[in-house]
Amino acid sequence: MDQRALQQQSQKLHLSPQLRQYLKFLYLPQMELKEALQQELSENPILEEMTESPQAETEPSETQEDKRDDSPPDETSDEFSPEIDFSRKNKQDMQSLHQFQEVSITKPISLTEHLERQLTFQNWAKEELALAKQIIGNLDHEGFLRVDLADIAQGTQTALPRVEHVLKLVQSLEPAGIAARSLEECLQIQLRQKYPQHPVYQTIAAQHLNDVARRDAKLLARKLDIPVTTAEDAIQAITQLDPRPARNFAETKHLQMVPDAQIHFKSGSQTEFEIEIFKEYLPRFRISPEYRRMMRDPQVDAKTKNYIKSKIGDGSQLMKALELRESTLRLISEEIVKTQAEFFAHGFSHLKPLRLKDLADRLEMHPSTISRAIHEKYVITPQGTLPFKSFFSQRVETSGDGEDESQKSIMLRIQNMIQAEDAAHPLSDQQIAEQLKEENISIARRTVAKYRELLKILPTHLRKKRS
Repeated sequence: MDQRALQQQSQKLHLSPQLRQYLKFLYLPQMELKEALQQELSENPILEEMTESPQAETEPSETQEDKRDDSPPDETSDEFSPEIDFSRKNKQDMQSLHQFQEVSITKPISLTEHLERQLTFQNWAKEELALAKQIIGNLDHEGFLRVDLADIAQGTQTALPRVEHVLKLVQSLEPAGIAARSLEECLQIQLRQKYPQHPVYQTIAAQHLNDVARRDAKLLARKLDIPVTTAEDAIQAITQLDPRPARNFAETKHLQMVPDAQIHFKSGSQTEFEIEIFKEYLPRFRISPEYRRMMRDPQVDAKTKNYIKSKIGDGSQLMKALELRESTLRLISEEIVKTQAEFFAHGFSHLKPLRLKDLADRLEMHPSTISRAIHEKYVITPQGTLPFKSFFSQRVETSGDGEDESQKSIMLRIQNMIQAEDAAHPLSDQQIAEQLKEENISIARRTVAKYRELLKILPTHLRKKRS
């Protein structure tokens, strides 16, 4: 099936097992994918790993008579071709084919599993449950929602207010603070559930976190015209909340960073690029000839043959999912090259704005698919080894006729402004916003503050040097 057609189908239909496996593999960086494939091998006795190339490897126990198949063609015979490169499982580790119970693997519950279990107890409409699963599927490992609701609305062909309503429903699940779009919203959700009788706590979390961090209760009291004791209680309540609501669930493993791709100049060229998708660390496997023979053996009962056929189907599905993962990474890399060629040639200052949504539109995929594909994945480039996500930035609309600016470009301008400021009279966030506006870049003061904090630059009063 065509890659883009498969993506479009996945938005309209319930996910098939093949699509579910594809999305699972797409999310995993190479070393975690290796672990996942090893688990697949342990659960499917039909598959065996190959240590040598398929052409060089022989099967001593397979006789010429075994290789010759004079029996009527079995409908499973076309599931795999000899060229398909499967990974292996040692024969001595294979379970008996007559044992039909699946291997039980104990593992910590994931955040997705925990939330979807709660969905089964909610009396929500069918459409709401489907949207809730879309939102849950887009949460990152800390439990935050990093995809724009507008993208989810567009991808599911649902009105934005409806998506916003379902987000509120998801945010009512446990753990408190889940599915927030920012730290402020995460804390507000927890406060709303834990201290409903104190709405002022939510106001403080939304607008005055810097004061909370400094534990400046008197300043908070003056700003909000509340008793100092109330401000002190709010600070105490907020600092006891969990800023990472998913911390108690199965966390992403910190594995050795292994790039999934490489983008490099073609030999002898400084304008054309080549793309390579790495697979060196992934095991190669195939269907065991032993079980192929069992499918042709008249002495093997129908129940066993049905089991073999089922496992062959699982293996075929697995390989197709891996092929789709590779093609998705290649398509994304090709579009990055088209957009960021100047960056590869000349460096950071030439990085162009590129949103996940823009790329998704070009590839006719859903933004959440792109988000999964670049999750914790790295690429080797002429500018060094970089995370895929570094090529995607928020687009800041300019006023007037100026071109759009990337978030990183704006941050670089802010950094340069502060470096050039008068140390005795440092620029405030509002002054920076006003200067940017004169350059036809309209962003709010709070956005300037956010970018400044990301740059690890102190606020105005802490930068001021006294004579």
